[in-house]
Amino acid sequence: MAQLTVHWGNSLEDFADHLFGELTAKSAQTGINDIFARRDCIVVPNRIQQAWLQHHFLFDMPRGSTPHVLANCDFPPFSLFINDWLNQISPDNQPGRPDPEKHSFSVKSTRWRIFDFLLRDPLDGDFDPLRQYVRSRQTTAPNSANPTGARDPRKCFKLAGRLSALFDQYVTYRPAMMLDWSRGAPADLPPELRWEPALWRQIITGAENHTYLALYQRMAAHLRDCGIEQKYRRVFVFAPSMMPPVHLHFFQLLGGILPVDFYLFNPAPEHDWFDRDSLRARALSGNLAERPADNDALLDLRHPLLDAYGRGSRDMAAAAIDLTGGEIHDLPAPAPPPPAALPTVLAALQRAITDCDASLERTPLPADGSIQIHQCHGKMREVQILRDQLLRCFDDDPALQPRHIQVQMPNLNDYAPYIEAVFSTPHLDAETTIPFVIADRVATGESQAAEAFRHLLELADSRFTAPEILDLLRYPGIARRFHLSPDDVASAAAWFNQAGIRWGQNQRHRQHKTNALFDAATTWQAGFDRLFLGYALGSTPPPAPFPGLIPCDAVEGDNAIRLGHLARFYHALTQFADFCAAPHPLADWADQLDALLSQFFVSDNETYADIAVLRSAIRLLRTSADASDFAGAVSVDIIRDFLSGHFNETAGGADLHRNAVVFSSLRPSSTAPRRIQALLGMGDSLFPRVNDRPAYDLLRATRRMGDRSPTIEDRQAFLEVLLNARQKLLILYPAFSEEDNARAIESVAVRELTEYIQRRFAPAPDAPAPIQTFTHRLQAHNPAYFTSGSPLFSYSTTACKTAQALLQPSAPAPGSTAAPTAAQSPPIIHVGLDELISFFQHPAKHYFTKILNASPSPDGEIMLDDTELFDASHLLNWQVRQRLIDSFVAGEDDAARQRIHETFTADGLSPFGTAGAQWFAKLTQEAATLIQESPTPDLPPLADILRDRQTLEPAELVVALPVHGVTVQVTGNIHLHPKYGLVKFRPSSPTASARIATWLAHLLANAVTASAHPTSLSVLRGRNKLDAAIFHPFTSPEAAQTLLATYLDIFLFQAAPPPRYTPDTAWEFLEQKFRKNEPDAIAIDKAKGKWHNPYGGLAYSGEANAFYARLYGPDGPFEPFDDFCTAAERIILPMWRHLNMEEQP
Repeated sequence: MAQLTVHWGNSLEDFADHLFGELTAKSAQTGINDIFARRDCIVVPNRIQQAWLQHHFLFDMPRGSTPHVLANCDFPPFSLFINDWLNQISPDNQPGRPDPEKHSFSVKSTRWRIFDFLLRDPLDGDFDPLRQYVRSRQTTAPNSANPTGARDPRKCFKLAGRLSALFDQYVTYRPAMMLDWSRGAPADLPPELRWEPALWRQIITGAENHTYLALYQRMAAHLRDCGIEQKYRRVFVFAPSMMPPVHLHFFQLLGGILPVDFYLFNPAPEHDWFDRDSLRARALSGNLAERPADNDALLDLRHPLLDAYGRGSRDMAAAAIDLTGGEIHDLPAPAPPPPAALPTVLAALQRAITDCDASLERTPLPADGSIQIHQCHGKMREVQILRDQLLRCFDDDPALQPRHIQVQMPNLNDYAPYIEAVFSTPHLDAETTIPFVIADRVATGESQAAEAFRHLLELADSRFTAPEILDLLRYPGIARRFHLSPDDVASAAAWFNQAGIRWGQNQRHRQHKTNALFDAATTWQAGFDRLFLGYALGSTPPPAPFPGLIPCDAVEGDNAIRLGHLARFYHALTQFADFCAAPHPLADWADQLDALLSQFFVSDNETYADIAVLRSAIRLLRTSADASDFAGAVSVDIIRDFLSGHFNETAGGADLHRNAVVFSSLRPSSTAPRRIQALLGMGDSLFPRVNDRPAYDLLRATRRMGDRSPTIEDRQAFLEVLLNARQKLLILYPAFSEEDNARAIESVAVRELTEYIQRRFAPAPDAPAPIQTFTHRLQAHNPAYFTSGSPLFSYSTTACKTAQALLQPSAPAPGSTAAPTAAQSPPIIHVGLDELISFFQHPAKHYFTKILNASPSPDGEIMLDDTELFDASHLLNWQVRQRLIDSFVAGEDDAARQRIHETFTADGLSPFGTAGAQWFAKLTQEAATLIQESPTPDLPPLADILRDRQTLEPAELVVALPVHGVTVQVTGNIHLHPKYGLVKFRPSSPTASARIATWLAHLLANAVTASAHPTSLSVLRGRNKLDAAIFHPFTSPEAAQTLLATYLDIFLFQAAPPPRYTPDTAWEFLEQKFRKNEPDAIAIDKAKGKWHNPYGGLAYSGEANAFYARLYGPDGPFEPFDDFCTAAERIILPMWRHLNMEEQP
């Protein structure tokens, strides 16, 4: 006669050996016909246990008479196994392998039912709390028919999702209560919660026999009709940590059909760590599921760690006693290992737990490294340190295999990117390569396709900004679908920028989004028109059919093909955005989304798995809607919420059958026996999770044994890790904040473990616990990891080289460089004047772009703007003034100058509308006035000087100077007028940054010759007039050469990192200190005013802001103060003195 046999123990290896032994013994007694007619079934909690069982069978269990081949055996997970066989007795029996999501009352289908009810029912009476919650914030007029406001569909859908999951738990954990609700029995609930049974009755009306509750009722009478005995000879249920009572009842009934062996994890099977007789008596007197959760009369806990971590095991053991009437089979105890001279701390801890030895008698043990705690700085360092620890384990034990290691963490999604970054390597056969697999993770966290898909769904609400459209193209799958390479996408960014594209499909789209009257300039339509017209006509003004359209000649040659691909991509986006703008039935949404995938995504060897996840989400949308009979039209907001929720629930993961380190979430039943167990993320706020059930959740107030609890589940998982670590347990946690390096504490579970080990195994009450604890450094290249005798170590060759560089003595000062011998040719360094000027005008930009070959923007990409200008920047004013002045000097007419305005407007660089016209007219008048002024009384008007300058050929000036033993040759092309000398004009404000260009050119001109004419003028735009600074001639070339050599010294030998200054802050500091005789403290405060914007942020804008902020941070270059002073006095002070002292050099 078939029966249910429950075996319990604390060794999964013993479970596996017994299971496979039973399997082999029973197979030997089976006839040849039955061997091929029926299979065996091992029901497992998850893929991790399945892979471990198969590895154990193949590699680790004693062979004996057990064959090496495991055939005709299935390994279904619990939930899928139960669903499959309940489907066989369901009125909705699905042919073939059933899809749980097609069930009429799956969580997703129930969500659509509740959503439909919340949207369309009056929600009066008992439902008034729901009506108050889901009403829209936009209330109607007091006299309207709906004074409380319309329903907010998104609120309805989100609430429906929470309630469908809640009802699913009610059906599983409170079937008797739900049965009473279904029958309309009065519920003993407060008035504010009476909507729950009423809502349940509403959504099951007409389908009472199709719910899972009805299936659970049918089990007792109809499970024998499922036909499972025709497929399986026997069923083994392997090591569930927790299981709802109704599922246990399923296996109990199954035991009446065919043999069922149930292997149950019990931390201390040889000891009554709870009162079994009392528990059994209570179990026989009534249903276990109806008893309170923590009845102290049931417990006689005999170990503090079992008390802290063992509630999950206790509940499951109690349920098993209830299931079998107390008939539990203890597996034969394994032969004890040979006695060791001194057990490890880990082994002693495990023995104390399994023996229920709560004695406080101290057994001193040394800190042998079997349990280690690593205090780290953030997630990346945790993973880096873990890798080094595992490499040390492989070095210490040549027999250790990657499959002997498991790493778990509370939230795998947070750590998955760091795991892949640290453990992935292109050199799979390298000595430090560790094969790894990530067992379970959320699909959206690992899929760029899901991220791009979500962005496409946001287009209906989008302003169609240039950055977000370009971001879609930067997803490789979309770019490949439209035949665009990464270089093509970079070119597209430049084209969009040159065409002035900012946001909006067209003028009508802008007006719809803002209810404001915008013109068409800087929209996508205008930008593409400009690009196509520029390709056809170049920069030639368009003919009459294109009034007001300025061509943009950014595209030429074969690039027209790529521009066509971009236009096709943009057109497809607008079509989909138009579809998303209106509500549609779910079937239409599913059809459109399927077409969207085909239109925008390439499914290849790299992306097919990600595309499959997206298609499964769309298929789920279709099947759940069909199963619920939902026929309403919904907006894109609802579709986004549905798909995003599915992505967050979708478990991915790699093949676990490889010989690889397993990374997984820390959950009950996820731990398999391994030589090395490691835990990441064991911080106080990270583990264990808190029980955050909402106030309306009835399971929150009336918890019973067996109910789900995140806190109990996490503590159960922690206990399983402790007992399944065979040689070493590594615990890592973020002990320092990633934001401010503030100290953080470990999880309470880790703290309880440490305190117990200290009380039990430390040599004295005040001695530390015999656990090796390591406080790690912030950086992997800290020299402490590569210092002999340090407890810290690293296997990173890159970090080692960096640490060596840090420990090397500083390079000798430039002045100590040995001069070349007579037999050697002296080296010559060539420096261009423009390069010298660029460095001293903007040291941060020169450092990043010329020395580091880097950019403050991500990957050096062009950063597109997404707004039009409402106010002109200083840089824009300067650019327009320069163009206008050039126009006046060239003698152009007003129409040419108006075209300048039109071009800047089309490029998105001019303020819009009337404000832009007034701004341009003001600059035009200002430019006309400026060029009629004379820089100094003895000079002609500026327009004449600039016209004369255009007739001059630039003179190439060259000077060679010795700088620290090398010859530096400086070359510059300078316009020297016979009468005026050097005149540099910029229509910008008089700043030190602008003056320094003239100063350095003046030095070069005077270093070459000291004749009368190298007087230099720096002509800038002051307040509505010209501001001319006169650089007088030097008395000798040597004086200019000495100063120029100083600048060359800084440029060549002190540019990495650059001096801590900016020209304008240094000038202000010197003005306060030398002109106004202010003390350093006041002078530096005034200088900081040139750094900080009075409205917040940096005073520098645009590109300068990005470079300076990256180099100096938000506080500027003022610390160390001595460095700032030295830079100001060496670089800016010579120019300041030259311009401010009466006696010139």
